Amino acid sequence: MKFIVASGELQKALNTVSGVISSSQSRPILENYLFEIEENNLKITASDGETTLVTSLEVKSDDTGKFAVPAKIFQDFVKTYGEQPLTLSVKDSEDGNGSLLEILDEKDNFAVALDNAEDYPELPEFDASQSVKISAGVLSEALTNTLFATSNDSLRPVMTGVLFQFKEDETNFVSTDSHRLVVYKRTDLINPEPIEFIMPKKPLAIFKNILANSNDDVTIEFNENMAKFTFGNNTWICRLIDGKYPNYTAVIPKENPNVLTINRNLLLSSIRRASIMSNKSTNQVRFKLSGN
Repeated sequence: MKFIVASGELQKALNTVSGVISSSQSRPILENYLFEIEENNLKITASDGETTLVTSLEVKSDDTGKFAVPAKIFQDFVKTYGEQPLTLSVKDSEDGNGSLLEILDEKDNFAVALDNAEDYPELPEFDASQSVKISAGVLSEALTNTLFATSNDSLRPVMTGVLFQFKEDETNFVSTDSHRLVVYKRTDLINPEPIEFIMPKKPLAIFKNILANSNDDVTIEFNENMAKFTFGNNTWICRLIDGKYPNYTAVIPKENPNVLTINRNLLLSSIRRASIMSNKSTNQVRFKLSGN
């Protein structure tokens, strides 16, 4: 099996999926990228068992097949190349045990032992009961405004994610760690059928970085347990957080008569200045309002 790929395109594809790979894997096969060649299309998969990211790119090849390559060493090696075509070929190792991936260019020859691609878990399949579409730019902005307020408390798993709440007249993205609450509201996103689900923090942090520079639509399909995000050449499948999100509307004051209107930049610079003297464990700053 042999194919030719542009090093820059390969590096970009690896960067897209690499965030999901963790070095403390209970299943060593998940420390690999799964490469699947089907003639001129290369599909690269990375997974941590809970979240699976897939991206594809064009290559030159007449072959079909798949192999699992150690993620870190392979990516570190590809980073050393400038923009140039790379020839990759899979061969049987000389001792007859397993196979090798060779990367050839004009000067160098790199070879790495491959794991058995058959051990790599299949893409989780599920029947989507519902789906919504959302602009990548809007989703990225929503995640930027909510992810920082999610909790790290594993005893309250629903608060470690972001609540997606699609309604007939608005869409809310909600996060809280019980000390602070963020509700990011959009009235330009509506859905005839009310939908809500809780997405875990880790895949969302990866999505946010990938989505930031695009305005393409993201299709979100989901059922009770899983969600699938499709965007351009990328597919992400992850497990949803099971449970009921706290009733956040109960803690938002209704008809509150106390309103302060203030220049945003003036407020930020004053808080930054005052916080230099704040307690380093609480970071508290006191507001005292009187007259103007």
